[in-house]
Amino acid sequence: MIRFFVPDWLRRLIYIGVTEDLDFETVLRLQITNFAAAFGVASNISYSIVFVLWGFPGGILPPLLNLGFIFFIGLPIYLNYIRKYDYAKFLLMLALSLDSFTTTGLFSGNLLGGHYFFLIFALLPFVIYSYNAKITSISFFILNLFFFFYIEYLSKPPFLATDSSFYFVGIQNFYRILSISICYFGIATVMLYFLRNTFRNQSELQRTNAYKDKIFSILAHDLKGPMGSMGTFLGILMESVERLSPEEMRKGLKELRKNSFQSYVILENLLDWVKNDSHRIHFLPDYISISAIVTGTIELLQIQCAEKNIQWELNLPFSHLPYADERMTATIMRNIISNAVKFSNHSGYVIVSSLEKETEFEISVEDFGVGIPSEKLQKIQNRLQPGTTFGTAGEKGTGIGLLLAIDLIAQQNGRYTLYSEGKGSKFTLFLPKSP
Repeated sequence: MIRFFVPDWLRRLIYIGVTEDLDFETVLRLQITNFAAAFGVASNISYSIVFVLWGFPGGILPPLLNLGFIFFIGLPIYLNYIRKYDYAKFLLMLALSLDSFTTTGLFSGNLLGGHYFFLIFALLPFVIYSYNAKITSISFFILNLFFFFYIEYLSKPPFLATDSSFYFVGIQNFYRILSISICYFGIATVMLYFLRNTFRNQSELQRTNAYKDKIFSILAHDLKGPMGSMGTFLGILMESVERLSPEEMRKGLKELRKNSFQSYVILENLLDWVKNDSHRIHFLPDYISISAIVTGTIELLQIQCAEKNIQWELNLPFSHLPYADERMTATIMRNIISNAVKFSNHSGYVIVSSLEKETEFEISVEDFGVGIPSEKLQKIQNRLQPGTTFGTAGEKGTGIGLLLAIDLIAQQNGRYTLYSEGKGSKFTLFLPKSP
């Protein structure tokens, strides 16, 4: 919501000091501290201009005092930048309160409504401080209430002459309306900011719960099957080792090897998915060899390829060196090629090729197997998990691999196309040639 009318420079200012290790509540309080400091600086500058134009009591003294307080009100933003969060909040509260008390106490008293700001400052510490700092919050609350009542009932400004124009009702109403408007605007903005972030927090919580359920589902179903099969085969081998022929032993070990690799691929994709979703995979681009990555991937999948007698056609010039992250690209190619092998028939054919375009490399993986059902293809293109899938030899998959590959492509400023028209499928990856 707030994103639509807050300029980018102000949004960047509000996010100063925010780091990934801070929890949601701390980030929110830090952002409000930055906003309050920026708002205080802007208000002080505006009031200083008005003071000069309207002949404020004290001559040039009020604007000069304001300029001094502008420094101390803006300093908390720098303190947040250097991670001195507690000092920033304390200085902000002290500078705002003393600035308003000095201006109203010396020059205007209760005539112009400047003391209304103390009511906002009395509430502000409960917004920027956590409950653990309740003593500090209450102290600032009491201090600002004292300032308000002092200015309202006891103050006699020494620089306010009896013939000052501020005794005119029209001028008083102007300043009172201005002060009240600023107070309401500040309250409305903070409340809107709270509402927006509360909504985002709820959305993140729902996403996290759905994310957790997906992981449990994968662990419970897709990993349980291969691990259970491995346990069963091991039990049979141990009980019948003396009665099994070498051929039967070889067949059992081959099945164990297939299930262990299947479990490894599922677990590898799951771990990469978790890392990517929690922003723990860092993008480190360089000029990388697609030929070397594809060759390594095929070697990794040699067991599955040998079982299906997959035939390969590789058209990958050594000179094709896209600018991308090597680990991310290896994960992408592992998932794309693994998918092609999974859905290929026995003695199937897989083509991996690379073409050089003007600003990018076009890397495609094409198989001629059973293809991807249209409903699952639609889910993949909408970045939704397609659910458990089975290859032509009963290989089990979670669908996370392709989703992970698509996310990693986007992080590398790449793009992709995926076609599957009933028979076979073609996944094309586009990676930049240069930064």
